[in-house]
Amino acid sequence: MQVRKFLFWAHLWVGLVTGLGVLILSITGMMLAFRPQILPLLEPQRVVAEQQGPKLSVLDIVDRVKEAYPKAKPRNIMVSNNPSEATSVNLGREEGTLFVNPYTGEVLGKEGSATAAFKKVEMVHRWFGLSGPLKPYGEWIKNGISFLFLMMIISGIYIGLPKFKGLRKWHYQLGLWGAPLLLALTITGLALVANDFVKKPPRKKVIGVMVKETNGIYTTFTRLAVDPKTGETLETTPVYWARFLHTGENAGLLGAILAFLGSGIAVFLVYSGYVMGFKRLKKQTKGDA
Repeated sequence: MQVRKFLFWAHLWVGLVTGLGVLILSITGMMLAFRPQILPLLEPQRVVAEQQGPKLSVLDIVDRVKEAYPKAKPRNIMVSNNPSEATSVNLGREEGTLFVNPYTGEVLGKEGSATAAFKKVEMVHRWFGLSGPLKPYGEWIKNGISFLFLMMIISGIYIGLPKFKGLRKWHYQLGLWGAPLLLALTITGLALVANDFVKKPPRKKVIGVMVKETNGIYTTFTRLAVDPKTGETLETTPVYWARFLHTGENAGLLGAILAFLGSGIAVFLVYSGYVMGFKRLKKQTKGDA
């Protein structure tokens, strides 16, 4: 009983302190969940008419981009087995991303205002909107909140085993049933942070290619290092496992729905937790607890 009492009060106080941060991460997570489905609807340059015949090679795509933008220095390219998806060519942070017809090489245009809006939301999600020299502080705050939230999910499973009524019932029931989604989102988010600390080998002078392959509801992503002169694939590596599991993109629309639901459950847990927490503290100060 003493262990449960300790966990209850730790759960309550940590929730009150970190709740606002969790709320921000959860709301922005909900906003980002359907980004892959929304952007093609708002930016037609991302979509092409399906055509017969083979798609252009990576070097051909690079050549067409340089014809349209002589000073361009393509850094990363994403190709897809989706016949109606344009090939995206990243030109760096300053120039943004171009979209190219993979069949004809026609440059369809750059990313639009919808992409810019999602990037701002992502900036809040990853760094609480901080930029420049303050960005690392935003990331450390997010990481700390995410770790504490993970501890709250685990402690909440133990605390929520008894039966409750009213708002407490919904808080604990959603917490219990939503625990798999919440754990998946939090653990993959923390795994991405851990991967940032892994020492990366020096970047070679290659063209980075991301290959996106959708089979049914499941999507895989693979990185290729392509020789900029010969077009030969020098290296093939799978994308870090947590990268697209965190966003739900590995499972397409189903993954987006699950990511949205998981973030939505977190929003409700913060709301109900604050309501119950402040009521509990109010009783405590009056000596009723």
